[in-house]
Amino acid sequence: MRTGKGKIEETVIVSLDKGEDVLKSLEKAIDKYDVQHGTILSGYGTLDKSTLHMVTTTGFPPEEYFDNKEQALEVISLDGIIADGELHAHITLSDTERAYGGHLEPGCRTLYLCEIVIGIFTETNLKRVDNKQDIPELHIN
Repeated sequence: MRTGKGKIEETVIVSLDKGEDVLKSLEKAIDKYDVQHGTILSGYGTLDKSTLHMVTTTGFPPEEYFDNKEQALEVISLDGIIADGELHAHITLSDTERAYGGHLEPGCRTLYLCEIVIGIFTETNLKRVDNKQDIPELHIN
């Protein structure tokens, strides 16, 4: 286990309009405000198209699956960590019958709106380091 602490002293607020890609827009905001270390504090909205990435096995190497949907979906939760300016985010979506979750991928397109708040960390540095199995793990300085 690795632990550390820092402060959130600023936030970046992102408000997306119809047709905007969630991941690409977040990456642009991270670049625009030079966010090196942070977290997604809150994210919600609606999508009309989604691409989620998930693992489907417990063995190594993991088998990966990409789930694509074109339908009205509610964004229930959007979470993630920014380490060295790189975002790793997960999203939970729902329709009228079930919920879906996985890694946020390009192709998640805003239907009506999507609103996200990013907290910027100070007094800590985050980076991802590949472990023995080449899986990037979060390290805290």
